[in-house]
Amino acid sequence: MTEELLSAFNDMLSEKEKQESLSLNDRVLIIDGMNTFIRSFAAIPTMDDNGNHIGGITGFLRSIAFAIRNVNPTRVYVIFDGKGGSKRRRDIYPEYKAGRKPVTRLNRAYDMTTAQDERDLMKRELVISAKSLMNLPITTITLDHVEADDIMAYIATHTAEQGGESIIYSTDKDFLQLVNDNITIWHPMKKKTYTAEIILEEHSIHPNNFLLYRSLIGDNSDNISGIKGIGTKTLLKHAPQFAEEKEVTLDELMDIAQASKSKVMKKIVDNIDIIERNLYLMSLSSVNMSANNKMTVLNRVQEDEVILDKDNLTNLLKEYNVLPAIQNYDFWLQQTFTPLTRFNGRS
Repeated sequence: MTEELLSAFNDMLSEKEKQESLSLNDRVLIIDGMNTFIRSFAAIPTMDDNGNHIGGITGFLRSIAFAIRNVNPTRVYVIFDGKGGSKRRRDIYPEYKAGRKPVTRLNRAYDMTTAQDERDLMKRELVISAKSLMNLPITTITLDHVEADDIMAYIATHTAEQGGESIIYSTDKDFLQLVNDNITIWHPMKKKTYTAEIILEEHSIHPNNFLLYRSLIGDNSDNISGIKGIGTKTLLKHAPQFAEEKEVTLDELMDIAQASKSKVMKKIVDNIDIIERNLYLMSLSSVNMSANNKMTVLNRVQEDEVILDKDNLTNLLKEYNVLPAIQNYDFWLQQTFTPLTRFNGRS
């Protein structure tokens, strides 16, 4: 028993020393802002004392707080799409993200009079959520004509290249292509961390080949068409290399398809233009951002101070009647957000 207690005590000291040796950008949590907000807005029915829906705000803040406590990061980024963020991809493929359905599964104890009422309410709650972030020790980034995915991928990749660890918080499968020893994905709905091993177990595809795989099957959520008849089982039957760590290049895939006697695999050769288009649309490993935008992001990454402005945050949440919905508010701030300020002044 004494040895077990001593071992536990030593583990605690070791973890403390490890935490003290970290710097601001050593373990970063990168949150998909809109993805998180929309899920919260749809799922959380919380109302204020006047009967106004505030679930988008409270759910958003709670989700971020949960992620912080779960991951214990040294730094947190929340990233949003910029105005016209999809333009670059729509210039290549006008149907990109076209026909996306609005949020329809709303957890409500009442019916809004019109769909427009819900959209107006969503905008209002999103603005309040964004204002809240400005008073928390969180780095929020949005760039005109740039999608959140590209900024998130750039930060994650840059952090990994500098020897840090990145945890991306999103339900978007596109991020699985980035997974390696330094980048993992936390899926908030499944409560699961995606490593290379988990991706292989769940999808039978190695993350190094996930982008090429997705370029073949397409992505319905973004309205990106794939090649009909190509699925995971068919692909792995003729190209088992997709389950291996070594990256399969497009040229190698063409060689495999040309050598195959399968009519389905011949479709790959006949539709190389679709594959090349999809690779461009889906790629996050080589982010196509301007030099100025990359420098803007890097400047934010290199900032060495994050601020918790409790007074402004409290006044904001009081103004919009949100504060009563956050239980144990002072403890919640102290436990979750104050630790993020511990690296101020030392990057």
